[in-house]
Amino acid sequence: MIRRLDLLLCGFEKVMMVGLTLFGVCMGLLQIILRYVFNSGIHWLESALVISLVWAMLFGASRAVREGFHPRVDLLAMTVGPKGRAVLNILAYGATLALCLYYAYDSIFYARFLSMIGAVNQETDLPELYFFMVVPITMVFFCLRYLMLLIKLGKDIGALKPEETYLAKLAAEKGQGK
Repeated sequence: MIRRLDLLLCGFEKVMMVGLTLFGVCMGLLQIILRYVFNSGIHWLESALVISLVWAMLFGASRAVREGFHPRVDLLAMTVGPKGRAVLNILAYGATLALCLYYAYDSIFYARFLSMIGAVNQETDLPELYFFMVVPITMVFFCLRYLMLLIKLGKDIGALKPEETYLAKLAAEKGQGK
């Protein structure tokens, strides 16, 4: 179950990261060509470029949770034993999960507000809600990632590099055909 969810999230994150980054790069190139070759431009192009790259990077941040690429200080974890590391990991992942849940809740509240007031982006003439929806969506991804990490680690929560243990367990499941 967790492996399937992990694969689904990985696939969606990859499509969003690659697709939106390519879209942003193409929009940037198009704007440069229009501006310096044809002395014109499209007024909403820069806004679309920034929004697409922000979306891509937020999905990339969600993927970084899985891979263990978020920065952390391991100095304290190296000085304590596995039980101490387990406590530190539970505190760190629990606090991060709680923060992501709060952000998800708060961003949904704000999205409702944007919808209620009918805020429209001045450059694109599209509702601001469309651009802001990346926050609640990616916060749900973050919550799922941290929850999957905590569940899958189980008894190995005291690992010095928990994400590596998580990935090893997923690989072991793949080898067993689960």
